Amino acid sequence: MPDSSNDNPEIIAKIQTIALDRLGIRISEQRAKRLLFKRLTQWAQKRKRTLNDILSSLENTPDDHPLFLEFSSLVTIGDSYFFRKPAQLEALVDWIEQHCEQPVNIWSAGCSVGCEVYSLAYLLHSRKISYRILGTDIDRSRLDTAKDRGPFSPNTVRAGSPIPQNFLHEQDKVLFVSEKWSKNISFRHHNLLSEEYPRPKTLRHRHDVWDVILCRNALMYFPEQQAHKIMTRMIKSLRPNGSLWLGDNDISFATKQIFRYQCWQEHTLFVPPRQRMIPPQTSPKPSGELLVKKAPSTTVQPPSKILLSSCLESGCYTLANKIVDDMLLAKPHDPALRLTKVAILSHLNNIEEAFQVLSLLPNTVRFRTEQVYFEGLLYFQTNDYLMATTKLQQVIERNPEHWLAAYHLGCVCIEQNYWVEAKHYLLQALQSMENPIHTDSLWQPKLAKQNLSPVKTNLRSLLHRLQACTKAGSPNTPLR
Repeated sequence: MPDSSNDNPEIIAKIQTIALDRLGIRISEQRAKRLLFKRLTQWAQKRKRTLNDILSSLENTPDDHPLFLEFSSLVTIGDSYFFRKPAQLEALVDWIEQHCEQPVNIWSAGCSVGCEVYSLAYLLHSRKISYRILGTDIDRSRLDTAKDRGPFSPNTVRAGSPIPQNFLHEQDKVLFVSEKWSKNISFRHHNLLSEEYPRPKTLRHRHDVWDVILCRNALMYFPEQQAHKIMTRMIKSLRPNGSLWLGDNDISFATKQIFRYQCWQEHTLFVPPRQRMIPPQTSPKPSGELLVKKAPSTTVQPPSKILLSSCLESGCYTLANKIVDDMLLAKPHDPALRLTKVAILSHLNNIEEAFQVLSLLPNTVRFRTEQVYFEGLLYFQTNDYLMATTKLQQVIERNPEHWLAAYHLGCVCIEQNYWVEAKHYLLQALQSMENPIHTDSLWQPKLAKQNLSPVKTNLRSLLHRLQACTKAGSPNTPLR
């Protein structure tokens, strides 16, 4: 007879213990109750045994026993669909194209039914990149689906992740991946807690290490200590310039640990120690972008601050916004963090929320100039030129060398066809650019002195065109 209630503490504790000890998966009490109610009770009924009896039997069954394999399939997360997080996959392919020899060796850990593997194969093939991909998972039944290229449930095709033509075909009213996309792909069973990690086939002049490892949204289900161990071993399985790509839900854990990471096209990748970091992609331009000021001492910055700096330098504002939110949980009244939050929201064009964050900023003398500057910047973004002019002029009165305020004030004048005034403020910005703006606060402009040459060139070009307009005697002529 099946158990009559899904609130039995003894059964819930057994589910959690077996999952943790045998699979390394941490299951919350709430999720254990859901599993008991939805899946495990039906499983017990099908076997005509009580769930308590089955769980007791599992304590002594080997990992390859059918009963344990069924249990692991029921408690592990198997949600997967084709072209999941397409922006991250495209960024990964871009990274491979620029940094990897061919054929590229890729390991997809926790691949479930193989949707990620086949999606990546399609994207690599479309770029004419040769590859070898290994997909691994703890669930053998899902691996069978991956090896057979199906059948896939309709849930593997989602809105927002369009499926290319000729990628899937229908057979007996179920979906299969076309055989074309199964070349150079293999699947095998693997437990991330096992001592032995898979290695790629050794190729000519190459070591048996991976170029890329994907492990998206898997680490979050492990206890922190085990997740740290898994991630450490994965990074050791990479070539010196390889990369590990995680899911959004894993990054918050990983960035708390001592791992090296890099932003690439607004996505975070993790790299082996002591390697030369990949130069971030930047497009320097004068703006309100900020980064964490490096402390003059030799004290190592916390990982969150290091990643925040990297994200801001690389223009990864969405991820930077998440990091600042996490930092604000620990320091909710930190004025510098709130100002950085405003700067990020400005770049994300979330002006209303930026104004709200500014309104909560403590009225301190130390940060008052920066608060007024961002007020002027936000008014400029909302086309309120009168308020923008008032605020930015207040900043320049407080600090005549605040070149960002002078620059944006010049932009306000250009929008209103005030060429003479625009030339005055842009020239002031150019002359003040060598001076630090926030000499007494935690934050500095994103663009360091050595990176300001392109900005100066753009400013000089703009001033030259302004000069031409004023000489022509046509102050109302649009600036082109």
